[in-house]
Amino acid sequence: MPVLVAAALAPLLVVPKAPEPPVAYPHPLITEILYAVPSGPAGDANGDGKRDAAGDEFIELVNPHDRPINLRGYRITDRNEPDKGQLKFVFPALELPPGGVVVVFNGFGAKWEGPVGDSKRAPEVGNEKFGGAIVLTMKGASAMTSWANGGDWALLSDPSGSPVQCVWWGKFNETLPTSGLVEQATLTTKGSITRNPEDFSWAVHADLDDLPFSPGRWGTGRPPAPEQAAAMPETTAEKPAQATPDAGGGEAKPADQPGDKPGK
Repeated sequence: MPVLVAAALAPLLVVPKAPEPPVAYPHPLITEILYAVPSGPAGDANGDGKRDAAGDEFIELVNPHDRPINLRGYRITDRNEPDKGQLKFVFPALELPPGGVVVVFNGFGAKWEGPVGDSKRAPEVGNEKFGGAIVLTMKGASAMTSWANGGDWALLSDPSGSPVQCVWWGKFNETLPTSGLVEQATLTTKGSITRNPEDFSWAVHADLDDLPFSPGRWGTGRPPAPEQAAAMPETTAEKPAQATPDAGGGEAKPADQPGDKPGK
């Protein structure tokens, strides 16, 4: 009986439960946004050999559920109106398995390697250059069609047009969506903002692992690409700031630095 008594008195091993996804099934979850592209070679997020303040911008999404989801008809937009330089991307038919990751680059002036899709057709396989994630491009036609560093949002809407998730930063005049998940993210000038996989909170990417960004590698330990492991110069805010919205989770931070992306 001594062995049985010892076993009975041994402490139980408690496995922490993973946090519930902030969005309901069947919606994807925004996990990383690069709106402040670092200057110099360290800003070459799409890996085409050159840094572009608009073309290297990206947004990453993941399927946080235990069942596949289809992204067809979901859309990503910024704060601008459709007829006033709005950044917009509509997903093609794309089934994302549980834990699957998709990265959408702005793509202005980009030259691609490996499988890359667009709003009409998704690639059949993931791109090993980006951790095996599905990679899509908005095929940005203008350097002016991009996120504003000093203040903007990334709005994910479902196929019916209803807001699912809005991540915002900085200052602007436009009114934030009143439905869906609305979150304030940190204003940064040195790379992307990303979710902490442990609790889904937003943080500056470099504060988590010293890298400026990691498209396609959310929650996988973010193995650094050689060019990303180099020193990271800070960017400046590349579009003018607007008025501060008093919504979505707190006081916005100032963004008064000049920069190299055209204003909108």
